[in-house]
Amino acid sequence: MNFGLVPKGNENAVAESMKMDILEKYNGHHSTGHMGTRYIYGELSRYGYGDVAQKMLNQATYPSFGELFQRGATTIWEYWGERVIDETSAGTRSRNHPFQGGFDVWFYNGIAGISPDPKNPGFKHIILKPQIFGTLDFAKASYHSIYGLIRSEWQLKNKNLMWKFAVPVNTTAEVYVPCDSEGHVTESGIKPENSEGISFLKKKNLATLFYQVGSGDYKFTVNAK
Repeated sequence: MNFGLVPKGNENAVAESMKMDILEKYNGHHSTGHMGTRYIYGELSRYGYGDVAQKMLNQATYPSFGELFQRGATTIWEYWGERVIDETSAGTRSRNHPFQGGFDVWFYNGIAGISPDPKNPGFKHIILKPQIFGTLDFAKASYHSIYGLIRSEWQLKNKNLMWKFAVPVNTTAEVYVPCDSEGHVTESGIKPENSEGISFLKKKNLATLFYQVGSGDYKFTVNAK
């Protein structure tokens, strides 16, 4: 899906097929190599299967990052630690490979929800869209852009969502709030549209509200009711 190769309208079906492949054929483990691992977490969570990505990332048996770490890896290896590659031959393969960049990117762009706008490179315009799923009840991240520090921190408490984020000076952001009704959302205790610098744009889908904000610090609260 990431490269636009899936025929339009079939994205959800392909994502579901990918989910079933991971859970049923590979028992929640990776089956991807270097390139596939880079994108799989983001694609799963984008289509509603973040819990599957979380399950896969938390595995501790082969093939998984956890199994590599248990074998003494302090960096990411080029391979998943196949038993056929013993210690005497492993020197022919990289033991400092950029696999970890896959889930690092997902932590920022997906879970924390900090992404650049492809139409406005360099974070002049920011997309803030956290992904909340599975057993996660807290996330916090920051990014030092050329315009200043971008922050995103969310927490689930008593099924209510509290999301604090910061937009640097001289930038703007699109903010995607996971909620199905404007009446359930406040910003610093008042309706977002009554807060300075916030404009309600539209309801993006059945479960997401879409706002435009200027620079500043914000605290959105979504009431579970």
